[in-house]
Amino acid sequence: MYVDADGEYPPEQIPDLLAPIESGDADYLLGSRYLRNSPDQRAFRRIGNIAFTAALNLAAGRRISDGQTGFRAFSRRALDCAEIIHDYNYAQVLTLDLL
Repeated sequence: MYVDADGEYPPEQIPDLLAPIESGDADYLLGSRYLRNSPDQRAFRRIGNIAFTAALNLAAGRRISDGQTGFRAFSRRALDCAEIIHDYNYAQVLTLDLL
């Protein structure tokens, strides 16, 4: 799992994120800043996140609420398949790759 160190992800939610991985019900999970109260974001950043997440939803054919989340969990199987590409859109590329 990884958690960005920007203070937007409460550490007490880590067990909730890991539970479906540990039970074998999921291989890849995304946390979301937008399904709960999260710190305010500047308008331009929020608009950018909405636009990138909308594009990810179209490309993935799934409903994802926060495509740029820095709160993700992986099973061993997902880590074996994941190809992390370090560029500006690595979060979206990783999600598409794993789906």
